[in-house]
This record gives sequence, C-alpha cells and structure tokens, in this order.
Amino acid sequence: MTDRRIPRVDLPADARLDTRAVREGLPPSAWGENSEALFLTSSFVHPDAATAAARFANEEEAFVYTRFTNPTVMMMERRLAALEGLPACIATSSGMSAIALIVLGLLKAGDHVVCSQSVFGATIKLLGSEFAKFGVETSFVSQTDVGEWQRAIRPTTKLLFAETPSNPLTEVCDIRALAELAHGAGALLAVDNCFCTPALQRPAEYGADLVIHSGTKYLDGQGRVLAGAVCGSEDIVDGKLVPLMRSVGMSLSPFNAWIVLKGLETLSIRMREQSARAAQLAAWLEAQPQVARVYYPGLASHPQHALAMAQQSGVGGAVVSFVVRGETPAAARAAAFHVIDNTRICSITANLGDTKTTITHPASTSHGRLTEEQRQSAGIVQGMVRLAVGLEAVQALRIEGVGEGAGEALLELALRAGAAALAGDVLADQARGSIARPAAVGVVPLDLALLAARGDNGVAVAADRLAAGGDLGQAFAGPLALVGGHEGQHPVLADELRERTADHLLEEGVGVVDVAGEIEDEDDQRRGVDDRGRERAIEPAPAGRRVLPVPILRHRHSRPAMLSNEYIR
Repeated sequence: MTDRRIPRVDLPADARLDTRAVREGLPPSAWGENSEALFLTSSFVHPDAATAAARFANEEEAFVYTRFTNPTVMMMERRLAALEGLPACIATSSGMSAIALIVLGLLKAGDHVVCSQSVFGATIKLLGSEFAKFGVETSFVSQTDVGEWQRAIRPTTKLLFAETPSNPLTEVCDIRALAELAHGAGALLAVDNCFCTPALQRPAEYGADLVIHSGTKYLDGQGRVLAGAVCGSEDIVDGKLVPLMRSVGMSLSPFNAWIVLKGLETLSIRMREQSARAAQLAAWLEAQPQVARVYYPGLASHPQHALAMAQQSGVGGAVVSFVVRGETPAAARAAAFHVIDNTRICSITANLGDTKTTITHPASTSHGRLTEEQRQSAGIVQGMVRLAVGLEAVQALRIEGVGEGAGEALLELALRAGAAALAGDVLADQARGSIARPAAVGVVPLDLALLAARGDNGVAVAADRLAAGGDLGQAFAGPLALVGGHEGQHPVLADELRERTADHLLEEGVGVVDVAGEIEDEDDQRRGVDDRGRERAIEPAPAGRRVLPVPILRHRHSRPAMLSNEYIR
C-alpha cells in the first residue's frame, strides 16, 4: 500500500537538539538542494481529480493550499516541534494570532481561563477584553503565587495560561506546579516560551500541554518577520487547531516561515551568547546608584532565581529590566526617558529577540494600552526600562566611550544624564569637570546647555581645547553663567558671537541648541532662526562672568536636542 503521509528527514533517533535545529524538516526535493527550499506558491497541482478529492477529504496527507499546508511552513513546524520535544506544531501569522488560535480552537462561551497578570500587555487585552465579548471569562492572578492560581480555578476552567519569564518583569512561574493544578482540574496548561525558547527551556518537560511562541522574537533572531506557533499533541494541533486554521486563515507566509526556519539553526548559539551579555549587564546595572531595582532571573537577588536556574538550563535569558530612581511617577518616567534617549547603540523599539540590543519604556509601549490599575497590578512602573540584549560587545553597551577612546560608559552617561537633569545639577557637573574627556569636539551628554563665550577668542579657544583632547574642566574653566532667553530660560548665544560660534561648531561637526525650538537645518542654524522662523532671543552675559560654549551630544537621529525649561533651576 502506498504511504499517504508526507515523509520526514531520516535522522537518528538519538539526534541531539542542536542537530535537529539544523536538520529537521522535510527531505530535499528532486533537485537535491542542501539549503531548505522556499515554496512561494498559493496552491499545489494534483495528478488527477481523484487524487485531488482524496487530498481535500484528508484521506491522503499532501500539500493542498498554502493557507493551511505548505512545504516550507511544514519544515519550520517540524523543526520547532522537535526542539520543544512535542509531536506537532502549527505556525501562525504572529505570536498573538497563536494565542487567539488556541482560544478559538479549544474554548467556547462559558469557559474560564486563569492567566498570569504578568503576561505581555496585548495578551491581557486579548483575553481580558476581546474574548470576554464572546463569553470566555479570564481571571488574572499572581505569576508566582501557586495558591492564588488554585483559588482562581472554577468548574468551568479549561485553560491555565502563563508566560515565563514574564514580560518585562522576568517573573518565573513554577511550570510543574501549574501543570499539576491544571490537570487536576481537567484543564490544559499553555506556556508562552518566547523569552527562553527551547534553547533554554522546554515547558513540556515540566508538564505543559501547549507551548506558544512569537517567532518574531528569538526564533527569527534578527527582527525581520512576524511569526507565531503553537506546539502540542497531535490530537490538539492536528485534530483541533489545523481545521480551524483552514477556516480562519491565521496563516504564516512561506517566506516568513523560511526566515524563522533558518533562524532556528543558530538559536542555541544566539541565546547563550546574548544571555551571557545580559548577565554581565544586569550585574553592572545592579551596582549603579541611579538604579532602584534590576529584574533578571540570572541574578541571585531575583525572587525566583533558583527556580529559573532549574527550569532554564541554568541561564537567565537575554532580557533585563530595571527601574531608574524618581521621587514621583512623573519624575521616574522622565528619568526613564532620559536613559532611553541618551543611549546611542541601543535601538529604541518595543520588539525584542534581535541580535541588536533594543531598549524600551514598557509603561508607554508594550503595556501602554492597559489602564494604570492594570499596569500597577502587573508591576509595570513608570521608571521601568527594558533591555533586550543583543550580540554587541558588552563593552560597547556599558563601558565604551561616546567617541573612540573616550572611556565613558554609554549607559552610565544615560543614567547620569537622567539623574542629573532631574536633580538640576547638570551645570554643576560641567563646572566640576566631572564628566570624562570626550574624544570628539563638543561631545557631552544629551540635554546639557549650549553656552557662549564672552570675548573675542573665548569660543575658538574652548572649542580648540576640546578638539585637542582637553577635558571639559579645562576647556570651560572659570565661572559659568547661563544666559536666559526671551522665550524662557533656554540657553542663547550672545549676539556678537552667535554666528562665529555656530560656524565653528558646525565645521567641527557638532550640533548646537536653539533658543525656542529644534533647528531644522544648518542654514537656519547659521542664520540664528529657530524651527518656527523666529529670531533667537539675545541677552548679554552678566557683568563679570564668562559664558563659555558647551555643545551638546548629537542625537541618534541627528536632530539637535533642547534643554527644556524644567531642567533649568
């Protein structure tokens, strides 16, 4: 009898996960390609009408229509299932669609879900609001309190849902304990394994029934595509989720599947390298006085450190969250924004899992759609910053200078700039020369004032000292004065030095600060006109004081930044 199932790659039964990450999938086509083929086709041709009928009736396993069957997608599904140690996998268009597929495929009106309150913000929104419209109720509980999970279970509970570690607090749940609770209540346990991936953690080994992925993150690994997946038993995946996918079409495109498929080949290497860098950064952040708290499972100070090490192969993962100090939520938010804005290598984006380190403010991005009450319940405070550490050298992220050889920490500068601005002592820091020597002319932390020299040679002398490698304490020695503008207390250039200062700084490649707004281009900058076309306000320096130039650090987007009124005391 002819075998009516799609063949598998012939691998040894004891093949290790790293081997399966590279080899699992489908056998090569008749052309014998070594790299997996990308099948960009919407449909597949059948040899005759009878065969087509058999395939559409599921009497013969074959590729029919890419909405629910495609060779490239199947290769990715088989590879991920093998890594998770589960028999089946279904790929979806995104991580959120994977969660939606589970709810639509396994639950009905009147069913109940118990979910961690620490999951991704969109998951809270989806379960707590969107599916509530259709009669599926969700109770949100503490990620780490097993007793609270148990008390929340009802006779109608069909699903327990956890994300471990959680986003962004990196809280770790006891997978085995939750699996026992779920199974004792006749429910299923679904675990979002996005942060760890099977390279570090395999929830099925601890009793999870379903493992969910946002392939957009570490499975791809380079921030290129959206993808999602659900791994589980054949009864659930093939029996319930695939038929639903055939109807609703939350399909992963073959191209995106191919990208994730190739990303899986380097997953283990990337996760361990990125996690090692994250561990170094977390330890360093924990020692910084500007940081109130660091959230990282690899630190001994983490509340679930021992559990994380047991479940996550002794590795903390590549995501670090920390809280910068601030006396009020508004002050903490401002300090967090300063930290984010003052980093120069990190990418400001809410995505994670990239080889490029990303940084974000969860309260206003990934959890921005939640109510303040929901954020507080989840522990998402305004001073929190999340770092998803990539493959850059830790030196570049932590102790490499702003310019080559500058010897000043990027994150340290960012933390210091935020704390200094909120404390109102940025000018005092400059006067003390406490910020280390810049390697390029005029490079100092963002949001410091641009001051002007009073006297014929003051500007040129100070800038030349910087260009020669002198430190700020030497270049700007002497009494300092801030010159107020007519539009408030923004720094301004004295009239007789305005044009010379702008010309000199621009020639040296240094951005300068406008009085009333960001300067759009160098022509406006040279004319002394702000972005709204107004002439700069001019006010001479106080008698007996010298006002010297302190150009600011160029912003990542090459737009000069202004020192706002709230930072001028």
